Amino acid sequence: MPAQKINTKTRMQILKFMERPFFYACRIAYGAWAGKLRLAPVCKLSVTRTGIVCKRSAKLGRKTILANSGHLSFMDVAKELRSAHVATELRTAWSFTVLYRVVSLPISWACLRAGYSPTSISLVGLLVALIAPFAALYLPLGWAPLAVFLSGALFQVLDCSDGTVARMSGKTSILGADLDYFFDIFQHILLYTAIGILADRVLGTAGLWAALGATGASLRLMARLIREQVATRVPQTQPGPFKISELPIAFLSGLTGLIPFGALAGQYTGYVVIALIVYSVADIVDAAMPMTKAPYR
Repeated sequence: MPAQKINTKTRMQILKFMERPFFYACRIAYGAWAGKLRLAPVCKLSVTRTGIVCKRSAKLGRKTILANSGHLSFMDVAKELRSAHVATELRTAWSFTVLYRVVSLPISWACLRAGYSPTSISLVGLLVALIAPFAALYLPLGWAPLAVFLSGALFQVLDCSDGTVARMSGKTSILGADLDYFFDIFQHILLYTAIGILADRVLGTAGLWAALGATGASLRLMARLIREQVATRVPQTQPGPFKISELPIAFLSGLTGLIPFGALAGQYTGYVVIALIVYSVADIVDAAMPMTKAPYR
């Protein structure tokens, strides 16, 4: 049947038939095809300095945004990459955009189509993060590093996805933002400790590297707390155009997204743990730099 001749009634009948779980995958595929051909009621999006705005829903409020989010095409979700949020992320955490945010787009689109909430995605990410230390401790040494890496990388993908789903579905909330914050901190502790456990198993030590990994996570948490406390004292301004002189700091600050790859270092995992501690100390120094200026001085 030609795509142009599929009317609304026929399309709704097809979707109703595909409601059964057995046809769920078919429903997702049909949604992508219909959205691409502009037959589905796709929510028209525009990219602004403050984020992505649904033109159709802007005048009708949050309920309409929630209703239309299930009809977004994949290309609508991909417009997230052009938002101000991602532009800022590229300046402060480029590895997350390059390695994880792009990969998260299909997951975000599928979750929007299925109607999953951002909080449910965050909870799945927490469960994934919990796998890392147990995998490092109990799996055979040949498989443990890969499992720790996949746990850390998949958490970051889901961490990108829950934010995208929240913004595009209109389900942003204080609770969701705080849970995302807490889960992110907890994941860092689990991942750093898991890499330390791997170093202990590779090097034949009994808990030394795991303790050092946990120390690195604690230092990283301290840097984050300092940065947030300083932000309450120093007036925040909109970042100006990117300068070449900012490139070294931007590059170093973005390396944090590469931490899951440290689990694959094999016999050099101990050096990775040391690098994590050094990186965390450097992060503390960078976070405390504004304290050398007004209003502290």
